[in-house]
Amino acid sequence: KYGLVLGSDRKKFSTREGKMVELGDVVEEAYKRAHLIVHEKSPSLDEEEKRKIAETVSISALKYNDLKEYRTSDIVFEWDRILDFNVCYTIPVFCYWSGIRQEYSLQRL
Repeated sequence: KYGLVLGSDRKKFSTREGKMVELGDVVEEAYKRAHLIVHEKSPSLDEEEKRKIAETVSISALKYNDLKEYRTSDIVFEWDRILDFNVCYTIPVFCYWSGIRQEYSLQRL
């Protein structure tokens, strides 16, 4: 048995009725939100670094959200809940990319 994906109204998503959110839309929204946060928190980074960080953090958030649920539990689809970047898994990702940037900067000196 597997759980269902429910809308915020607690009714199941139905592909036949067109009541669903496509994965591509979820990935795109996750990237947009992550990029906005990276831009606000670190405006001095160049665009390529912002893009890499936003891509890594957004995919990490989606993976975390998927793995935190038990397979038989129903999942309530809410954008803010699914794309929660304020949990501890985002910190190591950002530190990782910041460390690469700092290491690269030191090597260029």
